[in-house]
Amino acid sequence: MQLTGCGWDTSPGEYTVDASGDVLPRSFRESGVDRAWAYSNGTGVWIGQTDTRVNTHPDFSTAWVSGQSAGRQPLRYTRTIPGTSVPCSHGSRVASIIGSPRNGAGMQGVAWKANLYAVHFNDGVWELSGTDAYQAIADAVNFGSKVITMAWSAISNHHAIANLIHDATINRDVVFVGAAGTSKAGLSQNNVVFPAELSDVLAVSAADFNGFRDNQSHYGPELDIVAYQPTTSVGATAGALANAGSSSSATGLVGGVAALVRARYPTWTSSQVRSRLVNTAGIACGASTSFGPIVNAEAAVGGICVPQGRPIGPQSILFDHRPGDSRTSQTAQYCVLVQRECDRWGGCSV
Repeated sequence: MQLTGCGWDTSPGEYTVDASGDVLPRSFRESGVDRAWAYSNGTGVWIGQTDTRVNTHPDFSTAWVSGQSAGRQPLRYTRTIPGTSVPCSHGSRVASIIGSPRNGAGMQGVAWKANLYAVHFNDGVWELSGTDAYQAIADAVNFGSKVITMAWSAISNHHAIANLIHDATINRDVVFVGAAGTSKAGLSQNNVVFPAELSDVLAVSAADFNGFRDNQSHYGPELDIVAYQPTTSVGATAGALANAGSSSSATGLVGGVAALVRARYPTWTSSQVRSRLVNTAGIACGASTSFGPIVNAEAAVGGICVPQGRPIGPQSILFDHRPGDSRTSQTAQYCVLVQRECDRWGGCSV
């Protein structure tokens, strides 16, 4: 196993502090996450996170059920491989983006009322054991997770993992969200890694705040959706913040939004949830790039914020999607925008 994705970034990224006193990452604002909270906060949904371990940060222990996040289940976690754990911040950063508590004391996650089952099965996120990955997914499925995030890549056991994911999608109604991949600039990035490349997995990559591809995130015809990055997350100690970018943190953000949709529409199937996420995604307002579509959390949970008098975007844009998918930016109906953009164009039309 390669120890990649570890290490805390010392730059806290871009964020504001909202009315609750919690950190609101810029990526949340620009993806409509804060406005989606008027409709859903993830209550009752179990999210299975297959990743490196979550650390001893208060957000993952006593604070997990504090403030407005009180009443949800305490965070539960398990380990599927033997041996001494190598400290790695990757799992903590992704878990923070998914569901850190809304308690006025720091970072808040996308689905801050959802439940999290964190499966620690590796000490890195690149070229991992497929056998361990299989067991991690099976643990999350058998626990009852309805959204499972996979911000990693495996090098073996592909057939068995693919069958497991397909069966869980069809028979256990699970939404799988996977990272498209992250490589250093200069390396090949024109492929979506396994297991995100599977048709049963919602493949996620990262865009910068101008709507262009993050220069380390992978792309390809299997890509389904992207999220603005980087995202501020918890740091190594209480009160500290870190900057988490790339397809991994994008996966955490989209996984959290999937939980918001599942909580808002509890009778929907996994297929309906996936379709909702993709079909309400769009491009950055006025952007001319075809990288996307970018997740729009507000639209996904049933809200609409289309700025009055503002064109949605070029009608000719085609997203690079799986064969047979010819959606354009117009199909999404919404462009992804920050609130100040709505204000600039005279408010939102509902």
